[in-house]
Amino acid sequence: GTAYLDRDAAMPFATEALELIRERTGFTAHYARRSGDQVVYLETREAKRSTHLISRVGRSLPVHATALGKALLAELTPAEVDALLPPTLTALTAHTVV
Repeated sequence: GTAYLDRDAAMPFATEALELIRERTGFTAHYARRSGDQVVYLETREAKRSTHLISRVGRSLPVHATALGKALLAELTPAEVDALLPPTLTALTAHTVV
């Protein structure tokens, strides 16, 4: 996951954008990329009023199991999604929409 940081030309811009998003919305903001059927979190700016800090940088999760992953899947064609995802999707929690 963190190997992306060294070669991602968008990283300086992403860091600035995440700060701006957090300041304007008050919410946590993430920058991530899809790597196959995984979402790899590259940078996070936690909400200032967050009661906990969860560092997700370098963490990867199944693309179908996160809101950010589903947004990335929405950019693909149906054929690309079918080729990428397994026939049966596994829920990570009781609240995972599959």
